[in-house]
Amino acid sequence: LVAGINEPTKLQEILSQGKMVLACAGPYRHVGKEIVQAAIKAKTDYLDLCGEPQFFNDMLAEFDMEARESNTLVISACAFDCVPAELSAKLA
Repeated sequence: LVAGINEPTKLQEILSQGKMVLACAGPYRHVGKEIVQAAIKAKTDYLDLCGEPQFFNDMLAEFDMEARESNTLVISACAFDCVPAELSAKLA
């Protein structure tokens, strides 16, 4: 199954066939928004490996209410990339 970020209907159709999508390619600021949006519309949970704080904030600001209303998880930074910063903040 293949769909590009410039094919929102096809992307949503493909994502609706699963329970979760794990986005592993970036930069997320260039390709992530379309996947988040399609996942929410498909009611498919979204996780990524992103380490781009601005992307986290932008997706939260733009899609939080829509994700909540569709009961869809949108979770960024599910990987090692963000662990050093989080650990440093915790230990500070």
